[in-house]
Amino acid sequence: MSISISGTSLIFDGTVTISNFSNASAGVATLTLTPNGGLGNLPALVDGQPGLPPTLSIGTVTTLAAGSSATATVTQTSAGGPGSASAYTVGFGIPTGATGAAGTNSTLAGCTDIGGSPAAAAGSIIKVTSTGPTAFNYMPYPWAFVVNPSTITTVSTSGQATQQVCSMSIASQTFNWIPIVVGYGIVVGTLNTVVQLQATLTAGLRVGDIVGQVSGYAGQATQSLSLNSGFGALVGPSQAYGVVTSGTTATIQVKATQTAATPDAWSINNTTAAFTVIGIPLVT
Repeated sequence: MSISISGTSLIFDGTVTISNFSNASAGVATLTLTPNGGLGNLPALVDGQPGLPPTLSIGTVTTLAAGSSATATVTQTSAGGPGSASAYTVGFGIPTGATGAAGTNSTLAGCTDIGGSPAAAAGSIIKVTSTGPTAFNYMPYPWAFVVNPSTITTVSTSGQATQQVCSMSIASQTFNWIPIVVGYGIVVGTLNTVVQLQATLTAGLRVGDIVGQVSGYAGQATQSLSLNSGFGALVGPSQAYGVVTSGTTATIQVKATQTAATPDAWSINNTTAAFTVIGIPLVT
């Protein structure tokens, strides 16, 4: 081998030729190493160790004005060297989003899918009516309401008989509703007397729907009967029984019926009876 290592020394076995050694004007001398045995005895240079990958860190991130171009910078902070990685800092400039244009129909009054006039609908609410193109409409707010009879009739009779105690007329509403009827009446009779109170509805096609009732009992001559809301069938937005449709006037009658087969006299005095109808909206 023409080149070998001995401790800290490099030993070359061959001929050393120095060209232009004495030519001072050239300013350059060439050193030529010719190994004994030819170039085949000169070993290739050994590869060095792979360099370390550079390290990156985030520098300043700047918010730029809307419409400007984004920027990116890379700055070397350390050149590195043998066994030491080079280091770089990356900075960014990111434009802010531009302000969007003002939207249209920003007020309910300017919406095109609401039917009716907002000026004529003061105090109204908006009701979903469909999916389009006019999906909403103004409608009066469906307030609950209370109606009391103007007159309660004193009933005095005997045997099995039905007597009307009062009748309440209710003006048409702008929404469907159901009546909740409450009240009381003191029945004076004998131990055989059994009287029931019943409230019925007449409104459009609904004639005789039971909307309130209470049954009496034998064995007590004077009885206080509390009329509570009670329907003879299902009621609700999807039912017809007991429902007063919008634009329909209604009449609710409260009647007292002796159900016991006795001829004994019985009575209800108008000073010991009171009845009320509460209208509950059904918004559909």
